[in-house]
Amino acid sequence: MKPIYLQNILFKNGKSVDINENDIIVIVGPNNSGKSKLLDEITSQFKSADPKAIVVDKIRIKRSVDFETIFKTLEEKGRVSISDTSYSMSQKKYSISSSRDAFKNAWEGEDIGMFSKLLVNQLKTVERLTTVKAPKTVKMAISEFFHPIHFMQRDDKLEMYFSELFHQAFGEDLILHRAAGDTLPLYIGKRPEFEGDEDRVSLSYVKKIEELPLLEDQGDGMKSFVGILMNTFITEFSVVLIDEPESFLHPPQSRLLGKMIGSDLPEDRQLILATHSSAFLRGLLDTAQNNLRILRIERDGKDNRISELNPKEIESIWNDSLLRHTNVLDGIFHSKVIVCESDADCRFYSVVFDQVLQDQKEVFRDYKFIHCGGKQRIPKILQALTQLKVPIEIICGFDILNFEEPLKKIVDIYGGDWGKVKGPLEKVQEVINSIKPVLQTEDVKDQIQSILDSVESPILPVEKSQLISEIIKKSSAGMHVNQIDSSYIPKGDAKKSFKKLSKYLSSLGIHILEVGELEGFCRSIDSRGSKWVEEVLKKDLKSDPELETAKEFLQKIM
Repeated sequence: MKPIYLQNILFKNGKSVDINENDIIVIVGPNNSGKSKLLDEITSQFKSADPKAIVVDKIRIKRSVDFETIFKTLEEKGRVSISDTSYSMSQKKYSISSSRDAFKNAWEGEDIGMFSKLLVNQLKTVERLTTVKAPKTVKMAISEFFHPIHFMQRDDKLEMYFSELFHQAFGEDLILHRAAGDTLPLYIGKRPEFEGDEDRVSLSYVKKIEELPLLEDQGDGMKSFVGILMNTFITEFSVVLIDEPESFLHPPQSRLLGKMIGSDLPEDRQLILATHSSAFLRGLLDTAQNNLRILRIERDGKDNRISELNPKEIESIWNDSLLRHTNVLDGIFHSKVIVCESDADCRFYSVVFDQVLQDQKEVFRDYKFIHCGGKQRIPKILQALTQLKVPIEIICGFDILNFEEPLKKIVDIYGGDWGKVKGPLEKVQEVINSIKPVLQTEDVKDQIQSILDSVESPILPVEKSQLISEIIKKSSAGMHVNQIDSSYIPKGDAKKSFKKLSKYLSSLGIHILEVGELEGFCRSIDSRGSKWVEEVLKKDLKSDPELETAKEFLQKIM
């Protein structure tokens, strides 16, 4: 049982977030949005209210035990010493002396005062890196000890557990050297096996350990990984706060760290994290969906806005196999997201967008282009990111106008008025449906038969199959509507309806490609999808006149 846990945060903007005892709270947001400041203020307010706080108005702390119980527990752990005139409490380098009544008043107050240093730990970068440094040995039976390595010294199973975690991340064992004199260093490498009558204090075995590399001499990635796990899993603190746990780690190790924390976090610990890593967040989602709370912070001038994605909304995204393997989660770390239908769309728009910024000598924009695997999935992504108050723009092919859905869902999520869309949309759809197919049925038969007659192999070649697909698209207005653009809409009422529709949708954040489809920006290249993008990006993006339309389109979004 946790003696205390964070039960509620009331933010300066009025947002109140209730927190369950076993929740893992993850704070995300763009750069310079106040994530680190939020952690600092939560830590500070465990001790006392802070009228100068910028983000947090106040927190509510839940105590699971009364003063007599917490005092007795700390006394049993050697954290309390009694003199004739006062009581002293200690934890790591912290020690405080006062009367019993003063301790009692602190425990029963609105905050936890002097108990905060005993029960709450904000893990700073230096501490996570220096945790792996060999501490002095202590007498296990009679000494007080605080260092995680001392807990490993006392428990062989704990050492082996951490060795397994380390091996998963780096392919090496983690070995505690118990016979190194007055210190307890950690080594890495293949754990030596006992030979003959050897045990871990045998001189021959000691020499084998000391031939291995010391963990404290390794890079910051290894040291940070172990330091975070030790201070999260082996600690007497009830609440642990960590800023950017992914620091010094490559994305695969960041994700693994997230998985380990999500699956093995002790029940008597509450964890509050601030991260800028989608890899770390994905690791948490892999193992801790049900108790993960994502809070997004964004700076609006001098104010900070807070929004939340709850476990049900997280599950909705994470259980969609296609969305799970897109970069949709990256969006919560940026100031704006631009949703596209395919990965090829994202590649093209992001490169041209960068060129526009260079051409206009614009300040850097923290925008993220993400794809959703088709327009039918746009509402799901939009719903999740909107819940977190992420500003979103959507780029859709002209063919989204062919049917009511998913356009209606998208408009509804944006809070738009479908009545302003329905009338103009119906007039545009009349035009689309009236466009005759490029090929009549007999033409289709003849062209497909001609292709089949040219094939000599028993298996239809891929390129022939693609040719047949293109012919079929040309046989139906509905099937090749993505190759129709706004130029197909005649002047008069239909054109006015389209302009009215396009303007209103753009005001919401929904941008329709008037060129029809992505490839409409450069029809001189006779290919599609990724191949088209590959070819078009070989052009001179700065001066090629054919790409001016694409630049103008993205400037409107900016």
